[in-house]
Amino acid sequence: RERERERERERGFVDGERRHESRRDSRPPRLHARHGVLLRETQKPKENAAQVRAEKVRRESEETRRVRGIENQMMMMMMMMRRDGMTKGNNKRTYASQAKAVDAIFKRPLPHKTQESVIKAAQTFGPKRPGVIAVKAGMTCDWDEWGKRHPLTVLWIDDNQIVQVKTEENEGYASVQVGSGYKKPKSVSKPELGHFRKAQVPIKRFLSEFRVTPPTMKMYKEKEDEEGEEGTELEIETVEIKGAREYKVGESLNANHFFAGQYVDVQGITSGKGFAGPMKRWGFSGQPASHGNTKKHRAHGSIGQCQDPGRVFKGKKMAGQMGGRKRTVQNCFVYKIDSERNLVYVRGQVPGRKGSMVKIRDALRKKATVEELEAKIGKIGVTIAPKISKDPYSAYNKE
Repeated sequence: RERERERERERGFVDGERRHESRRDSRPPRLHARHGVLLRETQKPKENAAQVRAEKVRRESEETRRVRGIENQMMMMMMMMRRDGMTKGNNKRTYASQAKAVDAIFKRPLPHKTQESVIKAAQTFGPKRPGVIAVKAGMTCDWDEWGKRHPLTVLWIDDNQIVQVKTEENEGYASVQVGSGYKKPKSVSKPELGHFRKAQVPIKRFLSEFRVTPPTMKMYKEKEDEEGEEGTELEIETVEIKGAREYKVGESLNANHFFAGQYVDVQGITSGKGFAGPMKRWGFSGQPASHGNTKKHRAHGSIGQCQDPGRVFKGKKMAGQMGGRKRTVQNCFVYKIDSERNLVYVRGQVPGRKGSMVKIRDALRKKATVEELEAKIGKIGVTIAPKISKDPYSAYNKE
């Protein structure tokens, strides 16, 4: 036995307890290693997870640790700002994201994207104006001077007033809160009641916020050093926006806020249809009406494959709740304005049922110029869109 152990040591084995003494001792050493009897000296033990993590941390460069330390400092400063507000005793807004907090520390412009592009967009496409809250009264029709019939949706602007004005100095962005309708004092909570009392306006049924462009905007530029390189200090340049104006709390917005002939975007909640099948909801053609079909005439059919992928893909068109979603109809043509009754007639249909609330704002894709707005808004009485120059029935007229 001693001689056998000496031979095993020469072949690369270490001492260990043997479970079986048989002819397998003369077999190659890999069989013994598989049964867990002996181990090779050259086999490396498994590394501990803690040792691996410690080695990874040790190999990190000093620059990486320094950057992580700066990020932790920024997080701590952001938490302190959320708790105590900004420095110098001013009760200014706190910031929801780390990027905006860092910009505030280094006096970077807000919002996070460059202020120069925002100013150029306002100068090129015109300033943003507040929208109004209207009630969908129903549909009607009218004939123009050519004798063409136009389906119209009647929108009633019910006593719209500005309840709150938000500025970049206080809230970090410029917007206007508009209220519409009326409510009894017992139907609102005490915080809402205090909000209306502070603004000294009647209690409103609906409230909505619209982003606006302020009359003056600040452009931030980095000062150049003597060598011509951009430094860390920022210089502020005030830029006036053509067509933009200031809005005051309590100011009324009527139907003459728009003019006949312009385009608007109308947003509302679509009519709820309940739980609808695939034929009504998605326009499916259905399955054959005969030849072996049983109780599957209006079903959608197959919804997936077999074990691969073994699931139904997200977004599959199936039966479900239809309607009751917020939708926007863009580029609605304003056919007529009745400023005395605060009615706006737009061509075509808009989301929602009769009596539902909708929002009207200037069209995003077909904006009116500043000159058109200054010349045409604010008119009193009934105004109709100008007559189109081309005869709509010219293709049907015989020469």
